[in-house]
Amino acid sequence: MAHGDRLGAGQIQIAMNVASVEQEVEDFYTELKFPGPYALEDFDYYNQGYTNNFLSMYDQAIQGSQNVLDVGCGSGFITNYLAYRHPNTKFHGIDFCGSVEYAQEFSQTHGFTNVTYQRDNFLYTTDHKKYDCIISNGVIHHMPLYSSAISKIKNMLTPNGTLVLGVYNKYGKLAKKFFNLSYRSELLRKDQEEAPFETSFSHSELINYFPDYNIVKVHPSLNNKLVDFKNLTNHHNGGLTIYWLKRTAT
Repeated sequence: MAHGDRLGAGQIQIAMNVASVEQEVEDFYTELKFPGPYALEDFDYYNQGYTNNFLSMYDQAIQGSQNVLDVGCGSGFITNYLAYRHPNTKFHGIDFCGSVEYAQEFSQTHGFTNVTYQRDNFLYTTDHKKYDCIISNGVIHHMPLYSSAISKIKNMLTPNGTLVLGVYNKYGKLAKKFFNLSYRSELLRKDQEEAPFETSFSHSELINYFPDYNIVKVHPSLNNKLVDFKNLTNHHNGGLTIYWLKRTAT
């Protein structure tokens, strides 16, 4: 390293702080194994007509994609569900938490040949492959270096690629503070209340990261507008907002 490239004391401290927080997040979600265990019958439950708006958006967005990357796949419910639904599409899930081992075991047990998994920190992986669809649900807002993660995701997406991000909305999180929520599971309560690091975005803050992308759909919203306003009543989901974006070819 050249003398001019040396890190100052302040930069070193920042790097150490980031590494410490990342380790806390990894340990927390390795123990939590979010979103938790599931069975093949759970997939059939959704296939037989039960509608989950969030899951439906992911399912619709990947239509026609050949290679899908799931950044922060956790225990792999979404990844494996989509692989089950779309056997001709290749999926790859990456997560730095131990929960990814459950995802891999589930896929192997049920004979899913179109999905692979990798335990690694997405920010530091050397994967240079391009994907025509990248999804990431409830992950970016738990990353201290979320701007770097967004940049890397964009670099790995093909021209005309599809991006689906699930992130906490700032106003949904604010509204949540005024309600005494009853969670359907202790696992979900811990995810919402005890995560070591969490941030959130207003609609404009999030969209500013994607000037060369078109908005296909946002949920919740009113025709892709009034996203922040609609999130005032989205507190039961912790303000989770799904953005379906399409990259403009350059």
